[in-house]
This record gives sequence, structure tokens and C-alpha cells, in this order.
Amino acid sequence: MKKNILRYLFIVFIIFLVLFIILKNGFTLSIIQTQFFHLEELYIKLDKKLIVKAKKIEIFTQEQDESFSSKTMLELSQNLEFFYSFFQEIDIENLHLKNQNTRLRFINDEFIMDNEHFFIQLGLNSDKNMIKANINDLFIKDYNASSKGEIYIDIDKEKYTFVGDFNSTSLYFDFNISYTSNEISYDLENINITNINAVLDNLKSINLSKGLVDWLGTKARAEFYHFDFLEGKVRQIRNKYQITDLKAKAYAQNLDLKLKPNIQSIIFPYVDLILNGQRLDFKFDKANFGKFDISQSKVYIYDILEPKKTGIHINIISNELLLDDKMQTLLKEYKINVPLQQLSGKMDTNFTINLPFATKKGTYEGDFHINKTKLDMASFMVDSGVLTLKNTDLSMQNFNIFNDFLKADFNASLNLSSKKGIFDTNISQIYFNNLLNLENKHLLLNFSYDNEVILYSKDFDLSINFTKGLSLQTPSLEKFKEYSPLMQKLQIQGADSFLLQTKDYKNFNIFLTNTHFNLPLFQKDQSPYNLDDFIIKKNGDNFSLQSASKHLSLNFKPDKKDIIVKDLSLKYTDELKFDTNETNISNLSIRATNSGIYFKDENFHFDQFYFYTNKELSNLKASRKNAQYVFDKQNNHMLFKAFNLDDEIINEIFNKTVVKGGNFNLFLEGNDLKDFEGRIYLGNTYLKDLKLYNQLISFIDTIPSLLMFKSPTFNEKGLNIQKGAVLLKRKDDIIYITGLNLDGDSVDILGSGQINLKDESIFIELELKTLKSASEIINKVPIINQVLLGKDREISTRIVVEGKLDNPKFKTQVIKETLKLPFNILKNIVEAPSTWFK
Repeated sequence: MKKNILRYLFIVFIIFLVLFIILKNGFTLSIIQTQFFHLEELYIKLDKKLIVKAKKIEIFTQEQDESFSSKTMLELSQNLEFFYSFFQEIDIENLHLKNQNTRLRFINDEFIMDNEHFFIQLGLNSDKNMIKANINDLFIKDYNASSKGEIYIDIDKEKYTFVGDFNSTSLYFDFNISYTSNEISYDLENINITNINAVLDNLKSINLSKGLVDWLGTKARAEFYHFDFLEGKVRQIRNKYQITDLKAKAYAQNLDLKLKPNIQSIIFPYVDLILNGQRLDFKFDKANFGKFDISQSKVYIYDILEPKKTGIHINIISNELLLDDKMQTLLKEYKINVPLQQLSGKMDTNFTINLPFATKKGTYEGDFHINKTKLDMASFMVDSGVLTLKNTDLSMQNFNIFNDFLKADFNASLNLSSKKGIFDTNISQIYFNNLLNLENKHLLLNFSYDNEVILYSKDFDLSINFTKGLSLQTPSLEKFKEYSPLMQKLQIQGADSFLLQTKDYKNFNIFLTNTHFNLPLFQKDQSPYNLDDFIIKKNGDNFSLQSASKHLSLNFKPDKKDIIVKDLSLKYTDELKFDTNETNISNLSIRATNSGIYFKDENFHFDQFYFYTNKELSNLKASRKNAQYVFDKQNNHMLFKAFNLDDEIINEIFNKTVVKGGNFNLFLEGNDLKDFEGRIYLGNTYLKDLKLYNQLISFIDTIPSLLMFKSPTFNEKGLNIQKGAVLLKRKDDIIYITGLNLDGDSVDILGSGQINLKDESIFIELELKTLKSASEIINKVPIINQVLLGKDREISTRIVVEGKLDNPKFKTQVIKETLKLPFNILKNIVEAPSTWFK
């Protein structure tokens, strides 16, 4: 057994002796090739320590290339102890590892390493268990940076300490870094940063949140950064370095905080950056969002060391901000769509945004106190109101709003995700002059603003659209009738659809479809005109109305009002009156074609009609076949003429056959229609179905002595008038018939009297003269003619007409007692239509 042990020991000794002799003398290998490495011209010799030289050493590995980093520096520091302890000289011209070619040289306590990423030259010396490396030259090619300092290696404690400075075009700092047992302690001082992005790119390797690094590099950028100090610890976990403690104090100049690309930046002229634990606070005295001061605001980054939790907290506090287009842009970037915008006024803002960097989902809370504000929606003014935001829920509390047509209070709750809500509204008044007057009404309004901003009232079936100005639409117009004086005056019953559109809330267009109304208007076929479509427009002070049927067209301007009528007739009643206090008829023109007007039983129809009036004059021109009508009034002078009227026109006026054949003319002249003198001429006609005429015939039938006046033409064809004239005068409500002379073929009528339009009473004296052919024969007999006919050589009687216009009374007396025949006769059978004089 002992012999075997001695034999083995001897063999091992011989092997070591041979190796020692070989190493002592040195040996060279031309090429060595294995699956792990490849060597060329390798020379190894043992002197005091190993001497290794090689032209090329290639080590095969699956790891990818890595650029220079703090990890590379740590690995190099750990290997310095190995180089210094075992090697006297190392000279490798080309060390190929991880797709990198490195020149490596170690001799006489000098270490040189050069590759495509960095160049380092160290001076090494040893003192007991401490190795010191002076960094004579370190140039990091990736960053165009250099560093100088010392590396201390405590062999017993396996502690590595770096002391020195770092200098590049973007960053400068002094550092003191210690590494022991997979933990790095660092203390950086006097850090000046001019290019934050270059620094942040290198921080990605130490497991900071990518969102945080990107956010600091793109959204929070300053012209200059300076750190008084930065200290903390880093641990290596699974080949990644995790920050476990962090403290810093720094400042930044002209920090530009841009929350989103399309949002205006928040500008901090000077901000202190205080890092403690996992929270980075932005301390500042002044901050601006556009032209508004937000210096009371707060900003900090939280949970910096937890990539899945870290984010930014922004609390915007200001009494200068407005909920204007800039603030709206900010809110919309975070999917907060507030359906109103301030044009002026005040707002106290306390708005908080929490934005985690790892997700796109943030939390939002805020209170916005609005005062004396003008909104973009319908030009509403807000005395006061509070907006409270909590993520996707927005409440509007104690809002008091008003504009030119509305005054109301409301509370509302909106869901910003579904873009829907409810308005609990108390309307004090909605008022459009003559159009609508709704007061003291409580309404629940449904609200939506996904594609369009719409309020909907179920009570009125009314949709209010604020997307482009204002649009009101309802199929139930009749529900507004009790609140609309205009609908009541025009007796509008309803419409299949009502649409009002306005962009500036002053000018508007109204579209009415199948509008039902009840007005005394008739079409050519005498059917009622009670259904039509209308377009109503208001532009500034101009107002127009167009009917789809072309029956009506109105165009009202401040200095002129035009009305065009076609194929319509108006039936005038006592209920249809113009209120001159409400309706300004100055500078009014009316053009009518194939239209007319009914006064009780009288019908005036015109082929063409034009009427114009202003403060100084009134003018009318009209025609019907060959008939012409002219009316002029200026200052205190009035003239009215109607000439070339035929029997068809007269019968059409009275709506029955009152004359047959003939020609008629009328002339009135005076101060006005209550103070004038007039003349009526008629000829070659028969008077027939007039009321006074019929009652006169009935009266003659009851008086035997008057039966002679019922000549054949008088009784059958009517009263023949070869020529005639009526002279009249009006003073206020009294019409005086100063002269009436109707010459017939068998009967002549003379007369005078008056008509009181106020009490509708009448008093007219008529004288009827007849038997014109008989009196001519008698007149040739001497003495007899004087006895029978008197000095006038005529048989006549006198008839008095008195009483009421609609029921006159007749009475007479016999002048020629001897013949029991009337000696003085009657009057004028014709009653001029009362409405002419009214």
C-alpha cells in the first residue's frame, strides 16, 4: 500500500517537474482548435509569474455584443486582482470575445486594454492586501467621454472602490463608487448635464422604467441640469442591476414640461429637484401654462424604483386658467371631453392628473369653480357654477346661466366615457319676442355629446343641438302653442316637423313642414288655405318668410317691409285686426297677384294689386280686367279713384247679381277716409238684387197709390239707370248723401240723407218720378196739365227711409190728392256698401 502511494506521488512529482521545466523554459503552440476556443502562436513561460503571449485568441460564446457600461467596468475591476496575482506579463494582440476584438497588454504593473468601445491604461501597484490602479487614461468611445481617477481593490474584503471624475460633451460629475458582494454604493457630486437624453439612454440598463426614462427624456426637458449630489445603492439581480436606494438634490433651468405633443408646455424658469427614496419632487416658485400663472401647482414622480408602478402626479392649481381651447386640448388628450368651453370670465382650478408610465390609464380628479363666465354654447353667461371631475364622471353643480333668450338653473351628471348625462333644469324663462314665452318650468333633459352635442326634452319632444351653433327640432310643435303668442295669433295648430338653425344665436333659419293653421285665407278654388311648408329666415334685422306653395312671401327690413301674395283671398272679420302699437306698418309694400279681400258679403278681387305706405304717404294701384283703382294719401290729402268697373266686378264685390250691364266710376277726395267728399257715377245698367231695392218693392206693393211706380222694367228686369250720380261727404262716422240723381227709362230717383256708421242708423229722403210718357201727353192739354201735373208737369211721390242699415223702414205721403197718386217721390234705391265707407 505504501509502495503504491509513493509510486503515485512520484509520478505526480515527475509530471509537475516536467511541466515546471517546460514552463520555466517556455513553449510555443502554433494553433490549437477546440469547440470552445481557437489559439494562434501561443507562448507561455513561467518566470516569477506567468508570461502569456499570443497573436490571436478567439473564445466562442453565444452572448451578444455589449457596449461599454458600468457592468463592463465592474468586470474589469474584478479581473485586475487575477491579472496582478498570477501574471507577470500578458500580451495578446487580438482577443476575440463576444464579437469584439480587443488588444490586451499587461507588463511592469501597467495594464492596457483597447477595443472598439473604449481605451484604458492603468498603473497597478500592490500594498499588502490592497491593489491600487491609477486610471491614467480612460476614453469611452461610445460617448466621446473620458475619466481619470483610482481603483482600490481590497483583496480580503473583495471590495472595489472607484474614485474620480467623468467628463463628456453631455455630462460631467465627480464620483465615488464602491462595489462589494453584488452591491454598488455610489456617490456622485457636482453633476452637470447638458444633454439629458444621452444620460437617460444609459440608465435603461439598470432596470429603470422605460416609460420613466422616455418621459424624462421627451416630456420634461431643461436647458441645463445640475446635481449637488446623487447617492444610492444598486444590486445585481439576474444579470440586471436594480436600484434599492436613491437620494439626490439638483436644479434645472428653463424646464419645459410637455405633457402631450399637441398640448402647450408648462414652463418652469427654475425648479429644484429633490429625490428622496422613490419620489422626485419638483419644487418651484413660478410656473406658467401659456400666459396663465400656475405657480401654486405641485408636480412629483412617484415609485421611481418600481417600473410597474412608477408615474407622475401633476396637481394644477390656479385662479387664472380658463376652460378654453388650450385647456380643452389638454383634457381631450387624456380622453376627458368636457362639453363646454369658456370664452371669458374666471375659473378657480384644482385639477390632479396621475399618469403611470407603464400603462396608458391614468386617474383624474378636479374641481373647477366658474364665475362670471361666457360659454361658447349658445353664448350662455354663467354667474357661478362648480364642475367636479372624478375619472370618467363629471358633475355640474349649482349652475346659474342666462343669455338673450334663456334664464335657468341646473345640476347635471355626465359620464365622460359614454358621453351621456342628465340635466336637472329649472327654467326661469325662455323668451323669443312673440315666438315663445315659457316660464317657471322644471325639466329633465337627456344629454349626449358623442358625435353631436344634443339636449333632449321628453316633455316637449324637443331636440336641442349645439354642435354647430344651435339647432331646435321637434315633430310636436303643438305642445308649444300655449307658450307661443305667435302660434295663437296665427292659429297655428301644429306641424309635421319644426327645425330652427342658428350659428350665432341671433340669425336663424326656420323650416316648417306640413304646417297646419287656421286663418281666413282662401285659394282660387275657394278652398281654405290652411296647410303649407314654410322657410323663415332672420339675418341681422332682416326677416323673411317663403311658402313652398308660393302663395306668401315676406321680406321685412328695418327700413322697408315687403309682402307678396299670389292666388289668395283674405276674409276680413272683426276678429282680424292689426295692433298698430305692436306692428310697425311704416314703409310697407304689398304686391298681390290674382288675389282679393272679403268684407262681409262684399268681395274685392284684383288681377294685380300694389300698396305702399310710409309715415308720409300711402299709395295703391290695382286692376281688375279694364277696371283701375288708384289711392293716394300724402300729408292731409287723400284721393281715391275706381273707374271702368263693369257689372261683373260690381256683382263680384257684392257676391251676388246686383247690377246688369253698365259702367261705374268712383272718386273720393279729402283729408283721409273719415273726412272726404266723393262722387259715384253709373250708367246704362239695371239695379237688381240690392237690399234697399227689394224692400222698396215690398213697400210699394203695400201702398195702392204707389203701384203705378212698378213699371215693367222696374219690377222684372230691375231698375234701369241710363245715367246716374251720387254726391256724398263723410265727417267722422257720418256719411252725408248730398245729392242722388238716377235717370231711368220710366222712373227717376232723386234724394239726399245721411248714414251713421257708429250706430248703423240711416235717414234718406227719396223722390220717385214716374209715368214719364203719360205726363208728356197730359202736358200738351191746357189747364188739365196744370191740374193733374202741377207746374212741374210730373207725377211724383216722396219716400222717407229711416231706421237701421240692416232693417230700414219706409214711409210716404200723397201730394196730388185729386189723383190719389204720389206727387213727390222717393229716393235712391242703391245703398253703397257700408264697408266702402268704413
